Amino acid sequence: VVFSVRLAAVDAYGNVTTSYSGAKTIAWSGPGNAPNGTVPSYPSTATSVTFTSGVGDATGIRLYKAETPTLQAQGSGTPTITGTATFTVNPLAISSLRLAAATTTPSAGVADSLTITALDPYGNTATGYTGSQCLTFSGPGLSPNGTAPSYPAQGGCAGGQSAVTFTNGVATPAVTLYRAETVSLVVSDGGGHSNGAGLSLTVGPGALDSFTIPTPTTRTAGTAFSLSPAPSLTAKDAYGNTKTDYTGSQCIAFSG
Repeated sequence: VVFSVRLAAVDAYGNVTTSYSGAKTIAWSGPGNAPNGTVPSYPSTATSVTFTSGVGDATGIRLYKAETPTLQAQGSGTPTITGTATFTVNPLAISSLRLAAATTTPSAGVADSLTITALDPYGNTATGYTGSQCLTFSGPGLSPNGTAPSYPAQGGCAGGQSAVTFTNGVATPAVTLYRAETVSLVVSDGGGHSNGAGLSLTVGPGALDSFTIPTPTTRTAGTAFSLSPAPSLTAKDAYGNTKTDYTGSQCIAFSG
């Protein structure tokens, strides 16, 4: 949001130097770039600040990083004179959501802690986005045995949504996925704010739970045969995912 700064030229004792008048060139520094890289906007150094009886107004300053900066104004000429002011720049309202995970390679059936951050248009945390929010999680599929992803509870939200509590623009819910796959997890709220294309997660199979064995056709007693089609045994986790990391030579006991 654009704002103005009033500059007062003062002597060593804080008195306004009324003889400091006319057009002066001022250089500005101090505030940082916004998280998305947007740089502060100051009056052009080619645009002079006009002082009258030691006081001048600089207009057209825009800062984009939510912080408590120290703005410095430096006049041209000799000796160099400077002045500073410290104040707080607040974020704007929510524009999007950012999603991060404790691990982007969770195992099926194991809870993964998420961090959801409300962002303003410049990437600052939208601290005003607080309290219980109704969010929709989407992307991951059902496991081979039909187990659905586990998201935060519905609470007071509509069906298919989760009640997630934000504090100063940040929430830390957990989700549990059950399908071994590489998937984009998308989170969105009722206001159309989301994390865009989603957070890419590679879900690995859970612990070894069972084997699947193809049913052989009728066999003759005493005649050797192989289980087919290959591979004849498939290692599975509790959710029906193939245990792709179950490899190499394994000792298997047959019975029945």
